[in-house]
Parts: sequence; C-alpha cells; structure tokens
Amino acid sequence: LTNQVYQHYSEVEGFHEQVMDIRCIATEKINIDREILIYNDTVAIYQTKGEQLYGVEIVDASLASQQRQLFELVWAQADRPANSRDSRTSIF
Repeated sequence: LTNQVYQHYSEVEGFHEQVMDIRCIATEKINIDREILIYNDTVAIYQTKGEQLYGVEIVDASLASQQRQLFELVWAQADRPANSRDSRTSIF
C-alpha cells in the first residue's frame, strides 16, 4: 500500500506479476510516510530515509489484529496500479 506511483523494483522477469500485489491510495485519504509490517502477533514500524532512522517491533496479538483490520479497510479503498494485465500487479 503506497502513495507513490508504481515503479519497478526488480529487473527479474515476471517478478512484479508473480510476487507483488500493490495498491495506491491518494495522500488526501491517508498519507503513508513510514513502513509498517504486520506479521504473526507483531507490528513493526521503521523509517529508513532521512536523518531519523529507526525500527520498532511490538509483539502484541491484539494490536496486530487491530492493525490488520485497519490495513484491510484502507486496502479495500485503494486502487490497483495499471501496469500489467487486467490492471493488476499480482497474479494472486
């Protein structure tokens, strides 16, 4: 999920169509300026650009569940970038 226009991250043939599933959402709806990962019972937030570099992991099943729900809500409102067949970036 990103605010940025889709760009190729790899020159490996088929990588984007087989591995990546990207959706874009306007910054007017939500400004995405940090990376957030949700896995298992963990929420990880990190910043790798600029002067302030950091990473935080929070292991909390309830928080991870809540963040997943928020992600799904925003994901449903986002658009698929039109760069491959059927305007999809993923075959999944």
